[in-house]
Amino acid sequence: MLSIVHKCKEEGCGYTTAQRAHLIAHARTHAGERPYSCKVEGCGYAAAKRGTLVAHARTHTGERPYSCEKEGCGFTATTRSSLLEHSRTHTGERPYSCEVEGCGYTATQRAHLVVHGRTHTGERPYSCEVEGCCYTASERGKLVVHARKHAAIALSAMRGALAQSAHTHPS
Repeated sequence: MLSIVHKCKEEGCGYTTAQRAHLIAHARTHAGERPYSCKVEGCGYAAAKRGTLVAHARTHTGERPYSCEKEGCGFTATTRSSLLEHSRTHTGERPYSCEVEGCGYTATQRAHLVVHGRTHTGERPYSCEVEGCCYTASERGKLVVHARKHAAIALSAMRGALAQSAHTHPS
């Protein structure tokens, strides 16, 4: 059987698929297109793929249709892929391996391997948007933690200004 492989043309991506429709949906991730919108009032969520929106809708309904079959576990998930990733906690499977010679890092999720790869390349794609701050991070979560520090400093300054104002302008 002949299988045609469709490849993403985005530099450095490496995504391939046997189905052209999957490549079209994947290309939206690079273009930033999100044509599928959540209908829940005030939500604002939009997705590049219909299936991603279906999984998102479960955050509103609480539906978790995928269950771990390991006795006594009780884990449930909104997507089949989340259940597969969870199952690796029971099997010990770590199918993603770092290709840097001598490294030996393995991961249960491809995304974890991508983040790990940045330890070798030094890439820090997430930047603080506060004027004058040069902080960059290799992971989005680390940038979020950093941003909270700016928020705490601003809140502290506002509290100080309010306290000062209360002392100089008593009621």
